Amino acid sequence: MNSFAHRRVSGNFIPGVPISDSCFVGVVSLDELIQYGLSRPSAIEDAKAKELRRDPALAQAHELREAVQRRFDRPRRRRAVTYAGYIDGLASGNLLGGVPPITLYCSQPGFIDDGGLKLPLNSILIAIDGETQTEARLQRRDHDRATGEESLAVMIYHGISAEHAGSIMHDFNRYAHPVSESGVAPLNANGSITKAANQAIADAGIDQNLIQRHGNKVNKDRVTSFSRLAAGAVGFVVPDEVMKGGATRAINRYNNGGNAISAAAAQPFLVHALTIAKADRECAISGMHVWALAGVCSARRNHLITLADWQNAAATFKLGGPDRSERTARALGVG
Repeated sequence: MNSFAHRRVSGNFIPGVPISDSCFVGVVSLDELIQYGLSRPSAIEDAKAKELRRDPALAQAHELREAVQRRFDRPRRRRAVTYAGYIDGLASGNLLGGVPPITLYCSQPGFIDDGGLKLPLNSILIAIDGETQTEARLQRRDHDRATGEESLAVMIYHGISAEHAGSIMHDFNRYAHPVSESGVAPLNANGSITKAANQAIADAGIDQNLIQRHGNKVNKDRVTSFSRLAAGAVGFVVPDEVMKGGATRAINRYNNGGNAISAAAAQPFLVHALTIAKADRECAISGMHVWALAGVCSARRNHLITLADWQNAAATFKLGGPDRSERTARALGVG
């Protein structure tokens, strides 16, 4: 006798591929994630006892997040605002870049079914990596509901213990510290300092391959390094800050996020500096600090540094000593 009853696994479906029995990579929208049990990180963090008593789902999310996440503190909230602006730039095509998948945790095991993962109904989803991005996307959705329909990549750990999920959160942050901006500035196509340096290289008629893109050591077949150009740019544009805190700190501050400066003003200096670098190898390989001081000198004197002045500064710096930075600045008259 035939039966018309068929077993069907119900749940919230996310298309994608399994990586292991407990790890899945998929594509989903923010609106779907909210429907499937994702709560706002700041809302969970800020929930009062009265709210938790009234809302069992929020209470469950709060308890689970406490077991697997760190505080969603003020610095992370500030970064979320910047991140939201960055994602807006990506969505509009005004910025080049990308975002990593958001890593989510579901304590209940999912079911792999026909090209995707089904999570149990009434599950709770907690971001164990990518919380700042999650908050940023929710902020964008506050201003434009349509952004909730945009696709995003997720990695989902499901059916593992909270202890396991918390360790994943720890390890993702422990072994993948953010890289200093100055170390990756050549790769930041949106950075104002990077744009100025790249434009100067083009204006000087130099092949990009003749600039040492990474590290401070200049190979014999390179004109100079990108790090030196960046140091010269900030020396020219923010001379007072460079004199107080150094070029690396200024690059870290001004080549990324909402602190961008009008580094295009430094292009004439950078083109001139590249001309000097091609003419004199000692100037070309002089330290980042010398390049920064060359920028400071040009900005404060309101005319471009001469070859003789740069040679003198390079020679002074090369002598070494604990006070070489101060002596080099005095040699250029900017100490």
